[in-house]
Amino acid sequence: MNTLRLIALWLMRIGVALYAVTRNYNSILTFNTESVLYWVTFSYSLFAVLMLLGGLIGKSWLTIASALFLIFITGYFAVINVKEIFDHNFATYVLIGGVAVYFAVNGNDSK
Repeated sequence: MNTLRLIALWLMRIGVALYAVTRNYNSILTFNTESVLYWVTFSYSLFAVLMLLGGLIGKSWLTIASALFLIFITGYFAVINVKEIFDHNFATYVLIGGVAVYFAVNGNDSK
Protein backbone atom coordinates (compact mmCIF):
# COMPACT_ATOMS: atom_id res chain seq x y z
CA MET A 1 0.00 0.00 0.00
CA ASN A 2 1.12 3.52 -0.67
CA THR A 3 2.76 5.03 2.42
CA LEU A 4 1.03 8.37 1.99
CA ARG A 5 -2.36 6.64 1.79
CA LEU A 6 -1.63 4.75 5.00
CA ILE A 7 -0.68 8.00 6.76
CA ALA A 8 -3.90 9.65 5.53
CA LEU A 9 -6.04 6.77 6.83
CA TRP A 10 -4.44 6.91 10.26
CA LEU A 11 -4.76 10.69 10.38
CA MET A 12 -8.48 10.33 9.69
CA ARG A 13 -8.88 7.80 12.51
CA ILE A 14 -6.83 9.86 14.96
CA GLY A 15 -8.59 13.07 13.95
CA VAL A 16 -12.07 11.63 14.56
CA ALA A 17 -11.04 10.21 17.93
CA LEU A 18 -9.36 13.44 19.02
CA TYR A 19 -12.31 15.53 17.90
CA ALA A 20 -14.86 13.36 19.69
CA VAL A 21 -12.92 13.16 22.94
CA THR A 22 -11.93 16.83 23.11
CA ARG A 23 -15.40 18.01 22.06
CA ASN A 24 -17.14 15.93 24.73
CA TYR A 25 -14.49 15.84 27.45
CA ASN A 26 -16.22 18.23 29.87
CA SER A 27 -19.61 16.60 29.35
CA ILE A 28 -18.18 13.17 30.11
CA LEU A 29 -16.44 14.42 33.26
CA THR A 30 -19.73 15.65 34.71
CA PHE A 31 -20.84 12.00 34.90
CA ASN A 32 -24.54 12.86 34.80
CA THR A 33 -25.82 9.36 34.05
CA GLU A 34 -29.46 10.42 34.23
CA SER A 35 -29.12 12.65 31.18
CA VAL A 36 -29.71 11.19 27.74
CA LEU A 37 -27.29 13.71 26.25
CA TYR A 38 -24.55 12.39 28.56
CA TRP A 39 -24.98 8.87 27.19
CA VAL A 40 -25.04 10.13 23.61
CA THR A 41 -21.82 12.12 24.04
CA PHE A 42 -20.19 9.26 25.94
CA SER A 43 -21.08 6.74 23.22
CA TYR A 44 -19.89 9.19 20.53
CA SER A 45 -16.46 9.37 22.14
CA LEU A 46 -16.40 5.65 22.89
CA PHE A 47 -17.16 4.59 19.32
CA ALA A 48 -14.63 7.09 17.93
CA VAL A 49 -11.94 5.55 20.12
CA LEU A 50 -13.13 2.04 19.22
CA MET A 51 -12.80 2.90 15.53
CA LEU A 52 -9.21 3.88 16.21
CA LEU A 53 -8.60 0.69 18.19
CA GLY A 54 -10.18 -1.39 15.42
CA GLY A 55 -7.39 -0.24 13.14
CA LEU A 56 -4.71 -0.88 15.75
CA ILE A 57 -5.73 -4.45 16.48
CA GLY A 58 -6.70 -5.21 12.88
CA LYS A 59 -10.33 -6.13 13.51
CA SER A 60 -12.45 -4.94 10.60
CA TRP A 61 -15.70 -5.81 12.37
CA LEU A 62 -14.81 -3.40 15.20
CA THR A 63 -13.99 -0.62 12.76
CA ILE A 64 -17.17 -1.15 10.74
CA ALA A 65 -19.49 -1.43 13.76
CA SER A 66 -17.96 1.65 15.40
CA ALA A 67 -18.20 3.63 12.18
CA LEU A 68 -21.88 2.70 11.77
CA PHE A 69 -22.68 3.95 15.25
CA LEU A 70 -20.66 7.10 14.58
CA ILE A 71 -22.69 7.77 11.43
CA PHE A 72 -25.96 7.71 13.35
CA ILE A 73 -24.69 9.71 16.33
CA THR A 74 -23.02 12.27 14.06
CA GLY A 75 -26.28 12.66 12.15
CA TYR A 76 -28.10 13.19 15.44
CA PHE A 77 -25.62 15.87 16.52
CA ALA A 78 -25.80 17.53 13.11
CA VAL A 79 -29.58 17.78 13.34
CA ILE A 80 -29.84 19.02 16.92
CA ASN A 81 -27.00 21.53 16.58
CA VAL A 82 -27.92 23.02 13.22
CA LYS A 83 -28.60 26.72 13.36
CA GLU A 84 -27.82 27.46 9.74
CA ILE A 85 -26.99 25.10 6.92
CA PHE A 86 -23.72 26.97 6.35
CA ASP A 87 -22.57 26.74 9.94
CA HIS A 88 -19.07 25.54 10.85
CA ASN A 89 -20.54 23.04 13.36
CA PHE A 90 -22.70 21.49 10.66
CA ALA A 91 -19.74 21.34 8.29
CA THR A 92 -17.67 19.61 10.97
CA TYR A 93 -20.34 16.98 11.50
CA VAL A 94 -20.62 16.39 7.75
CA LEU A 95 -16.86 15.89 7.59
CA ILE A 96 -16.81 13.48 10.55
CA GLY A 97 -19.79 11.64 9.08
CA GLY A 98 -17.99 11.31 5.77
CA VAL A 99 -14.96 9.77 7.44
CA ALA A 100 -17.25 7.38 9.34
CA VAL A 101 -18.99 6.36 6.10
CA TYR A 102 -15.59 5.66 4.53
CA PHE A 103 -14.59 3.33 7.36
CA ALA A 104 -18.05 1.72 7.50
CA VAL A 105 -17.75 0.80 3.81
CA ASN A 106 -14.06 -0.17 3.73
CA GLY A 107 -13.29 -1.32 7.26
CA ASN A 108 -9.56 -1.84 7.60
CA ASP A 109 -9.17 -2.75 3.92
CA SER A 110 -7.84 0.20 2.00
CA LYS A 111 -7.26 -1.04 -1.53
